[in-house]
Formats: sequence, C-alpha cells, structure tokens
Amino acid sequence: MMQFLRRYQKYFYIAITAIIVLSFTFFGTYSAFVHENVPDPVAFHTVDGTAVYQSELQDMVRFLSSSASEAYLWSYSQDGNMFNDGVITKDFLTTGIAEAIVPGYLAAFRPELALKSEREKRFVPYVHPHASFIGAEQVWNYFAPQLKKDFDELRQQSDPASKDAFRLRVQLFLANRYLPPFYVRHLIRYQEKEHEWLEPDEELDSKDLALFGYHSIQDWFGRSFVEFIAAYILNASKIAESKGYSVQKAEVMGSLQENLKNAMQEREKFGAKAMVAGDVFHEQLRALGMDLTRLERCWESVLLFRRMFYAARDSVIVSPLVYEPFYRHQSEYADVLLYRLPPQFHCKTLRDLEKLELYLRAVQDPKEKKTSPLQLPTKIASVSDVRKIAPELVKKTYRVSMTTVNKDQLQTKIPVRDVWNWEIDEHNFGVLQAQFPELAKGAATTADERFSLIEMMDSKTRLAADAYSRAQIVAEHPEWLEEAMNQAAATEKVLELRDQGGQLPQGIKNPIELMQLLDATTVGEAVTKKPYTQDKVHYYRFVVLEAPREAELMSFKDASQDGTMSKLFDKVLESTYQRMKNQKAARILKDDGEYKPLSEVRDQVAQVYFEDFIRTLDAEVLAVKKAQPACLQGMDQKGIDQKRQENQARIAARFFPYMKQAQQAIEKNEPSQAIQADQLEWKLVSSTEQVSRGQTAPRVGAEQALEVPVQDGSNNQWSELVFSPESGLVFFKVLAKGTLPYEAALRQKVTEARELLGSECIQSIARQELAVMQKKQAMPEFGK
Repeated sequence: MMQFLRRYQKYFYIAITAIIVLSFTFFGTYSAFVHENVPDPVAFHTVDGTAVYQSELQDMVRFLSSSASEAYLWSYSQDGNMFNDGVITKDFLTTGIAEAIVPGYLAAFRPELALKSEREKRFVPYVHPHASFIGAEQVWNYFAPQLKKDFDELRQQSDPASKDAFRLRVQLFLANRYLPPFYVRHLIRYQEKEHEWLEPDEELDSKDLALFGYHSIQDWFGRSFVEFIAAYILNASKIAESKGYSVQKAEVMGSLQENLKNAMQEREKFGAKAMVAGDVFHEQLRALGMDLTRLERCWESVLLFRRMFYAARDSVIVSPLVYEPFYRHQSEYADVLLYRLPPQFHCKTLRDLEKLELYLRAVQDPKEKKTSPLQLPTKIASVSDVRKIAPELVKKTYRVSMTTVNKDQLQTKIPVRDVWNWEIDEHNFGVLQAQFPELAKGAATTADERFSLIEMMDSKTRLAADAYSRAQIVAEHPEWLEEAMNQAAATEKVLELRDQGGQLPQGIKNPIELMQLLDATTVGEAVTKKPYTQDKVHYYRFVVLEAPREAELMSFKDASQDGTMSKLFDKVLESTYQRMKNQKAARILKDDGEYKPLSEVRDQVAQVYFEDFIRTLDAEVLAVKKAQPACLQGMDQKGIDQKRQENQARIAARFFPYMKQAQQAIEKNEPSQAIQADQLEWKLVSSTEQVSRGQTAPRVGAEQALEVPVQDGSNNQWSELVFSPESGLVFFKVLAKGTLPYEAALRQKVTEARELLGSECIQSIARQELAVMQKKQAMPEFGK
C-alpha cells in the first residue's frame, strides 16, 4: 500500500490541489453574490448637517470607553485602549465640563443609573476574614477620607439621576483613581504584617477590590453617558472647524503614536514585558475593531474639540499686578533677638499653670523672702526639705545589671502528668483538701479515689487547683529558679528610684527597701546572694555597676513628661476633697445630701485649693492691663472663647513680673538670674529668629516685630512684653528688616488663578455650545 502511494503521490497532489482551488473559487464567488449588506442607519446630524452614522458613533463610543491607564488602575490588567489618554476623565470629569453639560440629560440616563444605584447600595467593601478591624473602609478612612465620605453620601441618595448624585459620582470616581484596588491590597497586606498573630487572607490576591466592582467608564456612568460624550465631541469638532480650527493628518498620527508610547511605558512600570511599538499598534487596532482611517477620524474629532476649548482656556490672562502688593506685604520680615521661657513653661491651660505652681511651691527655698507672691524662686530648697513635702520629686539614680525571672513562667513548664501525680499523692492531697474543701466529700484512701474526686471538681475550681499545685511544685524545687536565673540574659539598666512614685521594676512595691539594698552594695556585687523578690513572683538579680549618685530633684520638664505632676496634682485634690467633706462643703454635695465623687467635682476642688492663687492672678491681670495693655490685647473679647481668653490672661500675668524684671536688667546691662542662673530651670532662652507675615504660628507676630525700629548705634529699643499661646510671654529687639523673595509664590498663585478661571471659561463655553447643539437638534436621544 505504501509503495502504491509513493509511486502515484504526484498525481494525488495534483488532484487534491485542483479540488481545493475549485472549491475556494466556487464558494468564494457564491458568498459575494449571497452576502447581505449590514444596515448602517444615520444616528444623528451634527450642527452643520453632516450625517453621523451609527457605526461612526459606536467607533467613538468604543474609543472613549476605556484607556490603558484606567484599566491598570481599576483591574490591574493589560486591557484598555492605549490610543486613548483618558479623554472623558481629563477633558470632561476633571475640568468640570461634565457637570456643566450633563444635568439636562440625567433623566435619560435614569434607567442605567437606577440599576447602578441598586448595585452600589448592596455593595459590601472587603473585610478581612480573620480581623474585622482590617478592611477597605479602614484604608479609605486613613488614606482617602474624602473617598469614604463620598462613598457614604452617594449610597444615601434617593434619586440616582439627581444633580447631587451625579456630582458625588464624579467626585468618587476621581478620588478612587488616587487609591486604586492594588494600592488597597498592598495596604491590607501591610496591616496583616503589623499583627504577627494574624493569619493572612490567602484569597486576597484573587479578590476583586475595585470599588463597586467597576472597571471602566461605562461601569461607573453607563453606556448612555459615554454615547452622550461621544456625540458632544463629534458636534464640538464641527463647531471647531467652523471657527477655523484645523488638525493636520500628520499631527493626528503623531499624537496617536505619542499616546501609544506613553501607555507602553506605563504598562512596563507594572511589570509588563517590553513590546515592539508597531506590533502593539496593530494589536490595538484589532482590539478596537477599527482600521487606521476610522481610528484617525475619531482622534481628529477629539483633537479639534480640545483645540477649541483649550485655546479659550489658555487665552485667559491673569495679571500678577493684582496679587503682587499682597505677596510683597506678606513677605516683609524682621530678624529679631528673642527672649522667652523654656518650652516646658509655655502653659496652654490653667491646669498646666496649676501643676507648675505645685512644683514651684515644692522646690522653692523656704528661707527666701519674696517681694511678690508671683515671684519665681531664685533659690532652690535642699533635697531633704523637698522630700518632706513632695517625695515624688526626689530621685536617686542607679546603674545596674539586671536579670529577671517570672516564677509563674516556671509553672508552665511542668507537664500535666507531673501535676496529676503530685495531686494524687496522699500527703499532697491533704494539702489540697485544706485549700479546696470540696475534695473532702468522699473516700480518698487510694490514688484512684483521690483522682476521681479531683475529676469531679467543676472546671473553674479544677483550674485553680492545678494552678495551686504547680505553685507548690515550683516551691519544692528552688534550684529551678536559680537555674533559670543563671540562664536568663542580663541587661544594663538605669533605675531612677524615689520614695514614692516613679517607674519601678515589675513586682517591686517598696522602692525604699530596694534603694537601701543598692546603697549598701559594693560596686560589682549583687544586692543579695539569692534572687531578690518582693511579690514572690518576679525575681531579680541586681549587680551594681557604679556608685549611685546623690539624690537630686526632678526637673519640672521630666516630672511633667512621666506623669509625676499629674499624680501629685491628684494627690493634692484628694486631700482637699477630704477636707471639704469634713467641712460639709456645699460645692460637693448632691441634692440628697450625699457627696459627689471626686471625678465629678475635680474643677470645684481645684478652685478651692488654688483660690488664693487665682485671686492673685486676677489682680495681676488688672495691673498688667493698666501698665501695659498691649500685652493682653484681645483677651477680653466677649464670645464663646471668653473662658479660654480669661485663662490665657492669667497665664501671661503669672510670668509678667519675672519677664519684666529680666527685660529691664537686659536693657540696662545689669546682671539677672533670669538669664545667668544655669541652676534655674526657668532661665530665659534667647534665639535669633526671622518672622514674616506669611509665617504660621511664629513665636512673635510679624506685625508687632515690624512696628519696632531696627537697632542701630543710636537706638537700642526693645519691644514691650508680648504674649502668644505658642510661646508664652516674649520680648525682643529687631536686628534687621527686609522683604523675602516672593516671585515663586506669586507665579504659583497666578497659575492657580488661571487654572480656576480657565476651568470656569471652558465650562461656560461647554454650556454655550451645548445650547447650539440643542437648538439645531444635533444631539441624539439617549437611554433608548
């Protein structure tokens, strides 16, 4: 058989070729005769009467419906029209043109928008399956709060075709572009890693995190909307031509190639392989279902539309002369030599000032004679004197090597079987019976009977019995504790211990006992031979590394930061509260005669304790207003912040005598502890600073600084005392004045103004052109 085929294979080839040629000739010719033309009706006529066929409209719709960048944003895919640089987003949604021309057609879009609204209200954002506090909404709240706000408001709209609903849809669409699904996915993965105990969501990478599951312009706004934009562009291009605008064919082709190049570069950023531009060009044409002529026709219409609108926008002229005086005024500056209190004395509230007053009363030398009740101390009391009044403010510092073992953790290493064996032992069972009487209710002569009684205990009591047993087992093996201590790593620590308060090692309740042991220990030795403990749970080995320093006072800054002043304040309030109860003070009594809890009357109790101090401050406020009214300017206005202004005036008055005395000494070149006494924490701080009108929250207002003459050989003028909530009381002298460069800010402002006016301009033009289209009935019907 094979020999026969080989012998006559030439004839077989000829016969098969003849049959194929004849069949293709016949059926190809036949299909040309029987083929029916697909109807292509006229969709509408443009403003100049040109017929736009349905195929042309659909070409434009297909072209506008997707772009490569938006496809990446929403679905992280490589699909999308790479010739489209985002026409609808850039030219209609971002510029506000869509909101200017769409409202009149929203009723026609209602059927599609209603379906979308139902879907949006049913939409449930992603929530982590193992941790409800991790999800898409939490990411929005933190990174895009406006997106979350628009998301909630859009879903609450009763009419999806209303103007407000469309505005929210546009805002949400634009906000979503700045936090696309793949960003949300990365942020959720990051949150997972922040919690080591959390099991990752294995399905997260395959889940669609796109908002509402939308992946295209049509998903967001509907096909009717895209058809409307397509018809508008086609009409606008005819209007542009009638006004003399034109686009060359080479320009159209060059612009398409530029869009393709940019899209390919963007595609490569997301990890796509580099491709030949020519291959991609033809691939995109096939994907669009167009030939080159139809593609160029679409893009030519878009370029004509853009040329007309953006020419109008770019023709808007904003003169810098309008803004130049303002920016020159804002850029005026003064270099000043400034004196102020250290930051810890910039009291923000009256409570801060009251805590400072407690500190000053505790540390001031009782032998110092004060010329004024508001005079700041110039001498500090001895450590022993402060310890009697406020032991929380006296600390002693030790540098030690510390090793710690938690005895309870040793219990967890005991196997369950060993616990059971210990419990059913006859002697140990008697110990358990003394602690848990329910074990004495039955016979317990054998190990099995004892185990049965233990098993009959309820679960809660059984757990307590097992825990007690473990503790007894550990107590019977003190070598375990020593072994664990030898295996634990030692760390170098600096302990700041006080008679009361402060941060103590866990389990240490009596700091005085520990300080006595540390003081009595030689450098290089341990405080005790055996592990040291106070609560029988936390055991320590302290080795002294250097001789302890003498006891010293805590600074107000440190005492405020570690909470000591708050605790001292609470202690004072508690004692005052008890005194008020003994005096049956009406301020803390309820209507039924019972005393209100301290938590409810803290302010009233503080008023009682600081009554004399507040009275002194109020008297000083009146004196300052009379002697230097500019210092407290603006602090006596009536309004909702009246109480705050009143307290700011008290804060300023508290330091006024001290600051005034220091200023007078500086002006006269006389010695003053306010600027020379390093041992005083409230020594003034000096700095050279530049202030201008454009600054946010400067230490001194630019208006005040610019009013003071510049210091020169004949002038050594200092400012009056000035108060600001940020820096407290300050005084200064001006070293130089001038004007900062403001040209860049001026250009930025002019650019912003041009963009704003340009947007308003093209929105106005868009409405005018739409009116022309409607008058000539050049817009088709939508939504049908």
